[in-house]
Amino acid sequence: MSSNNVIWPDATVPNAVKKWVIDFFAIADSKEEDSARKFAGFFHVDGVMVGMTGPLQGREGAANPNTGLNFMLSTDPSTELAIYESRLQAWNTVKSRTHTIQKVYTNKKDASDILILGVLYSTLNNGRSFEMEFAAQALFEDTTSDPVEATHYKVWAVSHWSIRQN
Repeated sequence: MSSNNVIWPDATVPNAVKKWVIDFFAIADSKEEDSARKFAGFFHVDGVMVGMTGPLQGREGAANPNTGLNFMLSTDPSTELAIYESRLQAWNTVKSRTHTIQKVYTNKKDASDILILGVLYSTLNNGRSFEMEFAAQALFEDTTSDPVEATHYKVWAVSHWSIRQN
């Protein structure tokens, strides 16, 4: 994860939120044996992550039926993937990935709602590489705690990839 040149908002962003951003993407790029568990630890126990694979809820297990997410994935909440379980397959087709964070915005004085802009560089196991711009929103319930935990994280990426053979 490249974080050397991140542009932060003019508003004061708590150090715990800055640390969350930097560490979150570092773990997302890590192949460490326990990286799936560490990644899930960035979320509140009932946190929601919405990405390319759809919505996921909870660090470790089935979704909270009171969130209204159940209809999106299954009528049986016990079949929903948790964030941890989804990360166990994060490297199945990927040889390497590096997120470069470019800029972080917030519209809240306490930085409880942030927008992250960056680029993902990735190499697949088949030798193809791509880079993809992305925007992600992270919501935090309490930015005074350390560490902070995301209650909601959603990522959007450009629909076209620049794929090249190495």
